[in-house]
Amino acid sequence: YAAALDVGYTPNTIVLDGPIRIGDGSSAWTPKNSSGKFNGPTPLRTALERSLNTVTVRLAQAIGMDRVGEYAERFGVSKNMPEHLSYSPGAGETTLGQMVAA
Repeated sequence: YAAALDVGYTPNTIVLDGPIRIGDGSSAWTPKNSSGKFNGPTPLRTALERSLNTVTVRLAQAIGMDRVGEYAERFGVSKNMPEHLSYSPGAGETTLGQMVAA
């Protein structure tokens, strides 16, 4: 979210919280929110408060996983994070120490 704010998104920017499909065929990934529900057009601040995975993935698509990886490294969460969209909502590994330091 910090990366998105730095490239011009604002807390009031509306992003769709809805079904999304990454890839095609049997290898497609369809991220979901922990609630299993979608809220439709949602302000960025609300998406962050509610930790909405589909909004996070859409932001990562829009700003690029290279930028997301740069921020993860800058904050000390991950080094050399792969540029896979699934890492944007937290599929990657880190340590408790790295998270506390970040």
